[in-house]
Amino acid sequence: MRIHSIAQVFGAHVLAALAACVVTTGCGGKNVTAPEPAAAPQWSQSSGPRVGDIYCLEACPQGIYVGTHNGLYRSTDNGTSWTSLSVGGIGSGALSIGSVLSVGGDLFAGSSGDFRHNFSGVYTSSNAGDSWHVILADQPVSTLASSDTALFAGCVGVGVFRASANVGGWTLVNDGLSHLDIKEMARRQSVLLASVYGGGLFRSDDAGSHWREVGAGLPDSSISSLCPAGSLWFLGTYGNGVFRSDDDGNTWTAVNQGLTSTDIRDVVHAGTAIFAATAGGGVFRSSDGGATWSEINKGLPILEVEALAVRGNTLLAAINDLGVVSYPLQ
Repeated sequence: MRIHSIAQVFGAHVLAALAACVVTTGCGGKNVTAPEPAAAPQWSQSSGPRVGDIYCLEACPQGIYVGTHNGLYRSTDNGTSWTSLSVGGIGSGALSIGSVLSVGGDLFAGSSGDFRHNFSGVYTSSNAGDSWHVILADQPVSTLASSDTALFAGCVGVGVFRASANVGGWTLVNDGLSHLDIKEMARRQSVLLASVYGGGLFRSDDAGSHWREVGAGLPDSSISSLCPAGSLWFLGTYGNGVFRSDDDGNTWTAVNQGLTSTDIRDVVHAGTAIFAATAGGGVFRSSDGGATWSEINKGLPILEVEALAVRGNTLLAAINDLGVVSYPLQ
């Protein structure tokens, strides 16, 4: 007996009708509409602050803070509006702010001073930035960090100052630091890392009392960012990409696959996801510990990004002259 093909038995026009029915009808013959593909997340522009060069971006419980060459700005409504803060009562926009830190409900801001380098130091606020007073004066502060018992201020040309958690007095803690131009500091558990301008990385295991140089595998380029993420460390460099350490900073490995720019301006994490801001390549995300990177630039106005921060389920990015943009994390 000859077996006919299905098309021969039913006819091609019948098969076409059946196929259309399968696609456009559900159980019981009711018409259904195929769901639209989910829109890819993209960046959204906030209202500012559009004030020129941005030095830091911090998402704190009190709000979002942007440190610039022209003062400190705050948003308490996720970027809808911004307020210029008068740090130290010196005047709104008077000081250059390079670092902001929130500890136990208090804010700390590090400043290199005004355009004449006056009024530099560490300022603190107990009311989300409405008023400030100086707690470390006349020091060119570039970065701040904290532990459970101490606050640290890294300064250019001076080294590291340490104060007790209640800011009961500052002490220079430079034993072992062969370079005193501090660029960045960050802490993971008992390990404190400090980078210096021009290249170089130091580690302290005793709250800054003693330092030793670390960083095997790092190039001779300045470190732009330090990011502890779980048991790992990531750092960004100006021109040599992102590096990862599995041993608290002693040794480092380049992790740049997928990056179209290795001029890294900031590195942050949200859970196990790592994000890198670049100059010229936009923003990148890694979901495998830095082994590979993919860009997340849809809606980003330009690809020159200076700083990143995470606030809840939102990634924030700061762009010179354009202010802060936001990206939904999924």
